[in-house]
Amino acid sequence: HYTEPEKTVPVVEEYKKLRRMLLRERLDFSLSVKLTQLGLMFDENLCRERLSEVAEDAVPENVFLWIDMESSKFTDSTLRLYSELVKKYPGMVGICIQSILKRSRDDLERLIGIGGIVRLVKGAYREDPTIAYKSKEEIIKSFLNLLGMLLKGSSRFALGTHDDKLVEECRRLNREYGRSVEYQFLMGIRDDYK
Repeated sequence: HYTEPEKTVPVVEEYKKLRRMLLRERLDFSLSVKLTQLGLMFDENLCRERLSEVAEDAVPENVFLWIDMESSKFTDSTLRLYSELVKKYPGMVGICIQSILKRSRDDLERLIGIGGIVRLVKGAYREDPTIAYKSKEEIIKSFLNLLGMLLKGSSRFALGTHDDKLVEECRRLNREYGRSVEYQFLMGIRDDYK
């Protein structure tokens, strides 16, 4: 959550350095960026410039770029910046959508319509109950509904969850639809998953 423009410059340079290092090691990888590190908290235009710098460095090298979703106060601007980027780099940028937010169904519908690539997660931010589901059951129901939309309408997507029951249900649905799905796990949380 940087609030000074000068702090965003080293972030961009670090992404470039990371990209060069990982390519040198010949690893298969993608990059994930948090837009508040690139200035979104105080200047959407500056963030747009910094995000473009990261994309212009990564995508021509065939490195896929994920845009993380942060708290709901950044959802509109994050979706706006992603929609601009996906037009420039179709098939090479993805965005995270959180099933905890009640608006996510409409957001996902729009994203599928523009050919967006989505990483679906439950969501980890504390949100107001007027805009977010609160019970685990509601969040999982929303997740599965959104997954159904992705299975029917998206060419490529990823699922990010460490919930055993949800992973098993996702696997069942993937088999039912005959889809190949990418599962993404945070290192150190569930290292038992292979």
